[in-house]
Amino acid sequence: MRPATAAKGPWRILGLAEGATPAEVRRAYRALARRFHPDAHPHASESERRALAARFDELTRAYRAIVA
Repeated sequence: MRPATAAKGPWRILGLAEGATPAEVRRAYRALARRFHPDAHPHASESERRALAARFDELTRAYRAIVA
């Protein structure tokens, strides 16, 4: 089984077209990271926080794959 990042592609996960500038990549990642970071949702249930953490991890892996 392939990880979700490999199946969707890092560009698509961040909502970008391939070849986006480094500034666009950084801007997209930071906006999504703020939206999905579990600490930004202190009143979320445990299951919601786990889902947020999984999405945040997926975003981080996608960002690292692009900038690496």
